[in-house]
Amino acid sequence: MSSSYTDEQRQQAIDMYVEHGTKHTVETLGIPRRTILDWAKKAGVVAQADTEKTAQARAVNAERVQAAWGDYRENEALGAGAAAASMRNGVLEASANNNHQLLRARATAYGIFVDKAELLSGRATSRVETWAESELDRELRELIDQMEDRIMADAEQIDRETDQEQR
Repeated sequence: MSSSYTDEQRQQAIDMYVEHGTKHTVETLGIPRRTILDWAKKAGVVAQADTEKTAQARAVNAERVQAAWGDYRENEALGAGAAAASMRNGVLEASANNNHQLLRARATAYGIFVDKAELLSGRATSRVETWAESELDRELRELIDQMEDRIMADAEQIDRETDQEQR
């Protein structure tokens, strides 16, 4: 029971807990774990050592999860690639038999399998292009605009001359 401890023992336990963590404090002072944690909670403190250990454990766990996901993704990429190869044969077969409905379904499935194999392999599944207008492009656009203006002016001139001749 916590009432059997002095204020000095409580403070010593809290200080040790903050610096060295729960396990070290329990082993050194022989005070129950739950008692130390209750005192720390009431004091509003967190063990630095426990926080660092937790962070390290999380980092190790994250690395393991990442490695496991990499293995899983690699296996799934191989499976999707094999399924795509199989579906490609099905596309060729449906095409040879002129079965357009089956051809369409198999071609769609083939595309999906290829896309997923690429995605799981870490390769791009789409491409985005950007285009910046070059100086040559601007000059060409200006020349085209000038030609259109000239054509319109010539057409208006022809219309005026035609109107004058008809009068």
